[in-house]
Amino acid sequence: MKLFCNLFLLFFVLTNLSCSDNNDDTTINEGEKIFDYDLVLRSQLEIDTFAAENYTKITGDVVIDGYDLQQNEITNLNALSSINIIEGDLSIISTNVNTLNGLQNIESDIKSLRITDNEQLVSINSLENVVNFSSITIENNAVLQNLEGLEGAQEVEYVSIHRNELLTSLDGLDNLNVVNSSLDIRTNVLITDISGLSNLQAVNSLFIGHTQLTNLASLSNLQNAQTIHIQTNPALQSIHGLEGITSVESVEINRNEALTSLNGFPNGILTLNQLEIVGNIMLNDISNLNNLTSVDDYISINNNMSLGTIDLPNLTNVVNYFNIQKNGITNLNIDGLQNCGRLLIEDNDQLTNFQNNSLTSIPILTFRDNHQLNHLLFSNLNNVGSLTLDDSDFAQGFDFPNLTNISGNLVISYNNNLQNLNGLTSLQHVQFINIVINPNLSNFCGLNTLAASITLDSNNYNEAGNFCNINSNMLNPVECNCN
Repeated sequence: MKLFCNLFLLFFVLTNLSCSDNNDDTTINEGEKIFDYDLVLRSQLEIDTFAAENYTKITGDVVIDGYDLQQNEITNLNALSSINIIEGDLSIISTNVNTLNGLQNIESDIKSLRITDNEQLVSINSLENVVNFSSITIENNAVLQNLEGLEGAQEVEYVSIHRNELLTSLDGLDNLNVVNSSLDIRTNVLITDISGLSNLQAVNSLFIGHTQLTNLASLSNLQNAQTIHIQTNPALQSIHGLEGITSVESVEINRNEALTSLNGFPNGILTLNQLEIVGNIMLNDISNLNNLTSVDDYISINNNMSLGTIDLPNLTNVVNYFNIQKNGITNLNIDGLQNCGRLLIEDNDQLTNFQNNSLTSIPILTFRDNHQLNHLLFSNLNNVGSLTLDDSDFAQGFDFPNLTNISGNLVISYNNNLQNLNGLTSLQHVQFINIVINPNLSNFCGLNTLAASITLDSNNYNEAGNFCNINSNMLNPVECNCN
């Protein structure tokens, strides 16, 4: 097992760089000198002292870490130029180096590259001779301007580029074509160019967020992705560049303030696992989703106030839940939806009508705070777990002509212009009813088909034969003689 070696000047003087009990830490072959351990260098003095030994190969990990320094700050790596092979990871953390000069002769693979919290680092191009990287983390380097030096990256496990305040492009990743896990480009607030990803073909998870990108055109060679997250890019106007994707499972396009359409979303995608379209305040066109047929988990289309139409005519299946909330929609077409775990239509103030002719059963159905919704039709629905109709207009009522069974709750509340319950005349069984504060509701006859008695607890309306008891919540007379 490799030993972790902290090198101090006294250690070198007394033990001649020994990190083992037998003082044999060095293998010397013709033309190379091998350091056979992990190496941690925590000061400029340690770097320069170690470099005097002229090692050419390090078989373990290399960590250059100035985090705990109060003096003798790490300002350069120049003395490490004899190193041409690192077989483990390379980490450069919390230094004051401007460049990585001194590492330019490394010509091996590096397992994991981590460059973080280097406030003065401008360039990493001294890594240009590295053959490949297993993973790359470049985070919180305040003045780093590009990624030139990472040209060796071709197929990697993951790439994380976070919080590099002056980074404007991804130049340097030009040869990257496969990321087996995640490619995470996040909170690099000046990035305007991702042409460095122009050769990317496959990625498991792609996250692009908090940038100044205006488009995704440089992703035109991307074909396969498990998940795509495009989030909080205030200048993003287009997602063109995603057209070539033939396989994707989850898509989140959230809080991109300038995005007006989903043109560029691949038309050939018929099924997804998850879909989120949330908080894109200028988004007015999602017609590229029209071919979608099935979502195995959930859909959320929320807080897109410029979105006037949601038209998903081919969508038949949403296994878990389907939320449509706080959009500017006047037209909502999901008429082909046959199966859904929960449908929530909430706070869409411009929506006036809705109908679905395909659903026959649904566990949870909720319409809430759609203040202009005056008519609702579910022509073939016959079984519901829970039905909530709340704080909507319903001047023309609601129609459930084939609904016979509600196995849980029926809640009808705060619907200002609802006049009757005639749309529920087929209902034969309900577990619990709560009908409250519907000021113009004057007729409960739609519930007459229910067996025995029903209790409308907040209106104190009880029917057993022709008996009625109405409290002051009801502003108008109620007709009880419905037999």
